[in-house]
Amino acid sequence: MAKIVGIGGNKPQKASEQSNPTGKAKIDLGKSNPVICSHCGYDVFIDGSKFRKISKLVAGTAQDVVVPIEVLLCGNCGEICEELLSPQLAVLEELDKKKKEESGS
Repeated sequence: MAKIVGIGGNKPQKASEQSNPTGKAKIDLGKSNPVICSHCGYDVFIDGSKFRKISKLVAGTAQDVVVPIEVLLCGNCGEICEELLSPQLAVLEELDKKKKEESGS
């Protein structure tokens, strides 16, 4: 998974105009590549959430535990941007896909 870096500020700025308060190296966005949807080629993403349920028996709690997981969805087709999934969630998505195929749904 790529590290997502915030540019900051309410107004978009050119990379050369951005302040550098942390002392870290500046990032030249002119040398970057867009992240695009692998399904439709669109390059704008919106926030979404997936949820994983953990049985109370596994979690050792009185109730089942529901864990929210942030994902980015294509603003055009709504598919999850797989390139920006955490490695752990990508593995879980593959396991879920295999379970669906095995159950015939």
